[in-house]
Formats: sequence, structure tokens, C-alpha cells
Amino acid sequence: MGVLGDELAFGRALTAPEYENVMALGRRKEFPADASLLTEGDRTSHVVIVLRGWVTVSCATDRGATRLILGLRVPGELL
Repeated sequence: MGVLGDELAFGRALTAPEYENVMALGRRKEFPADASLLTEGDRTSHVVIVLRGWVTVSCATDRGATRLILGLRVPGELL
């Protein structure tokens, strides 16, 4: 179940064939804990679908090293 409910999780909104087709378009990549997956302002040509674990969405504060957690993403959700 997504943080916002199953109906809002991208991966759970797809049928099994649709999910397989989407997964065939990309490649799987594992990231270590605390890795930065995307940074605000980046120009990317990809989408990240969380398959396992969870991801924090955060921003830097005016105190520098402190990060403010804005949200969590769990399996089935997009970044």
C-alpha cells in the first residue's frame, strides 16, 4: 500500500500486463542507503519507480546540514 493509499500508487494502478510493459522500458538499479536519487533543478530523462524499500523526499534548510523531510515514497510510487 502506498503512503497515500493504493489508489494513488502508480505501480498499483496498472494492470499486470501494463506493469510488465512499463518495467520492460527501463532497467533496475539499486541505490545504497542515503544515496541522492534526484536533486531539485536536475534535468533528467528518466523516472524512478520505487520497487523496494522507501525513499525520503527532503530539502535543505537554511541551517545547511539539516534536511527537512517533506514526504516518503514506498514501493509502487514514482519520483
